[in-house]
Amino acid sequence: KSYVGALLKECPDGVWRKGFGDWCAPNNGTWKGYFNDVELVNSAIFCKIVGETAELAERVAENTDAKWFRAAAELAREAFHRTFYHPESATYGDGSQTTAVLPLAFGLVPADCRQNVAESLIRRIRQVDGKKLDTGIYGTRYIGEVLCDLGEVDLLLEMYTQPDYPGFGYMKSCGATTLWEQWRFKGGMNSHNHAMFAGGASWLYSHLAGIRPDRPGYASILVQPVFPKKLNFLNARRRTPHGDVTVDWKRVGSEINLRVVAPNEVPTRLKLPDGRVLDVKGCIQVRI
Repeated sequence: KSYVGALLKECPDGVWRKGFGDWCAPNNGTWKGYFNDVELVNSAIFCKIVGETAELAERVAENTDAKWFRAAAELAREAFHRTFYHPESATYGDGSQTTAVLPLAFGLVPADCRQNVAESLIRRIRQVDGKKLDTGIYGTRYIGEVLCDLGEVDLLLEMYTQPDYPGFGYMKSCGATTLWEQWRFKGGMNSHNHAMFAGGASWLYSHLAGIRPDRPGYASILVQPVFPKKLNFLNARRRTPHGDVTVDWKRVGSEINLRVVAPNEVPTRLKLPDGRVLDVKGCIQVRI
């Protein structure tokens, strides 16, 4: 409460004008080049922080705190959209991947604009960026989840595996066995074993394997995997406070054999692409 209150005092209009932004997006290798979309990215994160504090206050704090933080969160959201949105192009900021990914991921896009923003993002990736990542530390963290939610897992997998700069496939083509500090092989920072882009693996568990908490603390679990056309099998395990959840699937001809194992005492639902929702009572095997 004290921390977010201090942030609100320093940023009364909801726009943050300093910070790192989407650090280490593809750039020209200069120190200045590492800073990307500073105001938009930090303002989006500010909205997320205040919004989550409001949600927490609604659950555990006094009603006056909850109302105050919720009002602050709404003001921050309105300021973000008003400051950065361009209705003629359905883009935010300079229109780069991250400037769409974060508003979509954080729920900052009004419902009547969401479809157009999503289409602008996909068009940008395909027509401008050549199906390559153009994201720094924050955009890389959330782009996988956003594209999967938009039904674009095949595009995402293509972006992740293409061998040219910039991207994870480029790192691999250069012989990398660990993640680098930046997309370039050489530059102002040269660590080739760094956590910088490790957030880009989050979607592998939450969306590709589809293992997510349905309630806080995995008190209940949702399993909703996606199945890229060029991927033939998946084996995943995610630890929870109640035990491991595993998801295994394999293509057999035109079908997919899927197996999900979850802790017996935790309510678990399996949601399939055709809309079916099945209860997982310890273990379930399905042919899709």
